[in-house]
Amino acid sequence: MTDAPDGQVYVTVGMDPEYEQLYVNRALSPDDGDGPHSFTFPVDTELWDRYETTLNAWQAANDAVIAATPIDPETGRLKECCPEWQGSYLPGHSGVRVMLAQSGNQEEWPLHDHALSFERTRQDAQQVIDVLPEEFYVHIAGQHFQKVHRKALFLVPFEQRGYATECERCGWPRTDHAKHGEPRVIDMPQSKNGEEE
Repeated sequence: MTDAPDGQVYVTVGMDPEYEQLYVNRALSPDDGDGPHSFTFPVDTELWDRYETTLNAWQAANDAVIAATPIDPETGRLKECCPEWQGSYLPGHSGVRVMLAQSGNQEEWPLHDHALSFERTRQDAQQVIDVLPEEFYVHIAGQHFQKVHRKALFLVPFEQRGYATECERCGWPRTDHAKHGEPRVIDMPQSKNGEEE
C-alpha cells in the first residue's frame, strides 16, 4: 500500500460497462486503476469522508424504506406467500431428438453428441433423416460448415417436465400456493418441434 499525500486519499473512478455509469471506490495505491476505463487519483480526505458519510446515510435510509415494506431483503420476494399463484406455466411435453454422434476425434467437431433437430414423433424424426443425402454439411454457429455422414445420425426420445414460474404477485414458487387453493394456470404455446415459443 502506497500512502497518499498528506490530507488526501486515493480513489478509483471507472466506467461500469453493465450500467454505463461512473463508479467511485477507495483505492489502496495509485496503481489500482488499470485503464482505459478505470483511473486512480488523490482527493482530499475531508471530501472522501463526506462522501462516505452521505453514502452510509443513504444506505441506512434505503434499508429503512425496505424494512417498512412486506419485502424480504434476503430473497426479494414478499415475506408471506399470497393466497393464489399467478404466473405462467409451460406444460410438459415429449418428442424425439435427431442426434449427430460425436466424431471420436478430439480435434474435430462435434466433440460430443449434438442435437440437430427436435421432432414430436419418432416417425417425424425418421423422416428428417430419410430425406438427407449420405453426406451433407452442418453449419457450426460462428465458425464454418462441417461435412457429416447420415449414418452418424441417431434418434433419442426425451421427456420435458412442466415448468411454472414464480408467482408474479409475491415471488413464491407455485408449489407453495397449493395450500391456498388452485392456482391460475397460463398455458404457454409450443412450437411445431415441441419447444416453447
